[in-house]
Amino acid sequence: MDDFNLFSYFSLSLLTFTGIFTITTNPLKADFGDAEAPSESISMKNNYDAWCAKKGNKCTVDFESDSIVINKKNSVKYSQIIDFNHQEKLNTCGPIQIMNCQRGKDTFYINYQKNNGQKGQGVILFGNKKVAVQFLSKMKQVSRESKFTDPRCERYGDVVFKGICMSKAESFRETLIDQERKNKRMSDAIDQGMQNYYKERELNIKEREADAKVFDSYNNQNRPNTNIYIYE
Repeated sequence: MDDFNLFSYFSLSLLTFTGIFTITTNPLKADFGDAEAPSESISMKNNYDAWCAKKGNKCTVDFESDSIVINKKNSVKYSQIIDFNHQEKLNTCGPIQIMNCQRGKDTFYINYQKNNGQKGQGVILFGNKKVAVQFLSKMKQVSRESKFTDPRCERYGDVVFKGICMSKAESFRETLIDQERKNKRMSDAIDQGMQNYYKERELNIKEREADAKVFDSYNNQNRPNTNIYIYE
């Protein structure tokens, strides 16, 4: 073997050994490494303040190791849950708007099998969207998801808007358009009311000015003669 081939052989052997050594000493880790989120940023919420059965009826909902517990006393095991429906009422109110809009609300219908074999349903509501999303994530962990379908509609996942079945996306779009129309009508009514107010105010000013002129004219005509005449 000449010097060149001998050098090539040892170089290739060294590279192979270095590669094997690198793989051996730097195994791949089963995580995201630098992209891994800190543990405190991962939502692990198991306890919720909610409304039960109807809006305003405050209750607590706790996810235990094997069951959902309501108000620390009533529980349903995860294995008893058949499915759940999530109905979302979209919020169309602006940051400071309190009239002529609808407040958002999330309702969860949880269908389950009672201990006596009969079917039951729990209703849990939230007015806070962020909390509702956390609750939805938790429900997906403990049961299988079922998309809400209005019973009046045939297509899976459809809801009713003004008597017409449509998808939730279409319903949301139509709700926004309808809200814009309502806002415009209200804005037009306010503008018209302000115009009527200023027009009436202008007429009142003109009437007062006209009355003042009449009053001045009357006073001038009926003013007593106070001139003093001296006769020689």
